Amino acid sequence: MNIQKTVLAASILAALASTSSYAQEEKQEKTQEEMMETINVSSRGLISYVSATGSKSDTPIIETPLSVSVLTEARIQDLGAVTVQDAIGYVAGLYNGPYGVDTRGDWAQIRGVAPVQYLDGLKSLFGNYNNVRVNPYSLGQIEVLKGPSSVLYGQGSTGGIINLVSKRPKAETEGQFWAQLGNYSRKQVAGDITGALNDDASLTGRFVGLYRDSDTQTDYVPDNSLVLNPSLSWHASEDTKITLIGNIQRNESGSSTQFFPWQGTLLPNEFDQIDSSTFVSEPGFDKYDTEQDALTAIVEHDINLDWRIKFAGRYSDSSADYNTMYGWPPVFGPDDRSVSRISSLYRADARTWTGDVQIHGNIVSGAIEHDVVFGVDYQDAYTDNDADRDTVTRTNQRNALDLYDPIYGQATDLPTEADLVDLPSLTTHQIGIYVQDNLRIHDKWLISAALRRDR
Repeated sequence: MNIQKTVLAASILAALASTSSYAQEEKQEKTQEEMMETINVSSRGLISYVSATGSKSDTPIIETPLSVSVLTEARIQDLGAVTVQDAIGYVAGLYNGPYGVDTRGDWAQIRGVAPVQYLDGLKSLFGNYNNVRVNPYSLGQIEVLKGPSSVLYGQGSTGGIINLVSKRPKAETEGQFWAQLGNYSRKQVAGDITGALNDDASLTGRFVGLYRDSDTQTDYVPDNSLVLNPSLSWHASEDTKITLIGNIQRNESGSSTQFFPWQGTLLPNEFDQIDSSTFVSEPGFDKYDTEQDALTAIVEHDINLDWRIKFAGRYSDSSADYNTMYGWPPVFGPDDRSVSRISSLYRADARTWTGDVQIHGNIVSGAIEHDVVFGVDYQDAYTDNDADRDTVTRTNQRNALDLYDPIYGQATDLPTEADLVDLPSLTTHQIGIYVQDNLRIHDKWLISAALRRDR
């Protein structure tokens, strides 16, 4: 009997110890759970699983038969990207430095080929050096499509496209203002405010503004910018939404690409390395000043639960004043210190109309579900690039510059506005009709088929 009592007491003690141990473990697990960081993943977070670039519809990326990478607004901010070229630097299969640091534009190569740039699903660059450089602060998302995409976007690049998505108005009131100081006398202020403009939030607005006064790593080359992006969304009804996005931008810069000789950069030179801040052009002459006024309209209408129509159109008017002078050929003279320079002058203008009308539908036929897109897109682009044609006569030793001890103000025969030649303008008309069908069979098989005709 005493033995049974002892065993019973031991069992009770063991049970109490087990209960206490379980309670302690449960308490530790709860503490660990409370200490663990919760990461919410959404299209507005660091990762987006949906992109309209790969199929012109809100198809999950995993179901898109093309390789698509998406950078959200939060991701762009976390990268501290100063330019679009900075932001796309970590995208797999993409190289963002084919020309190094260049103040004139954002350059990249996807699978070894330069991509085509789009803004809000519409082509944004026509011709050469006549558009402003888009500021990443005005973007809500960057979508990178890798590989051929002509079946949806027409003639372009086998490398792919980079689609920049503008910030859109939100019903929730949000706002921010910040100021920045940085290297090269960088001073920048920016603000972004959005919210409902009436009681029922049928009218929402957003205003994004940025002003920058800055130098660059290259002497005498500024990086000044003024960006104004007002936008307005009107929910005309439960089924119809109209969005207007404005862009007013003024950039003042120059040519940061200097075309140094290999000696003194990649190869050794008796006078050591060329300072990366060395300016090869002439102060007061060199510039790359661009301006743009553009308006984008996006209309979305749900016909019923299965069908909807979307229209996107943009008018853009941009221009560039481009004066440049650089070492050519990029080799030292007999003294291993000086390079000959060539100067040129360009005046470029571009006025473009672009549009894309899409009808989206969902059709169920037995075990097959069809997500179809019928569309018509068009481009009407006028470009006029006038240039100075006498650059060859200015390539001589009289305009040579010592890269180790540059003395400016001695260049002769610099081109002026009077030297501009009125070159023929170019007008491009394009219209394309396309259809795409994404088939889902038995919820197991995914097939994407498309046709397109361009003229």
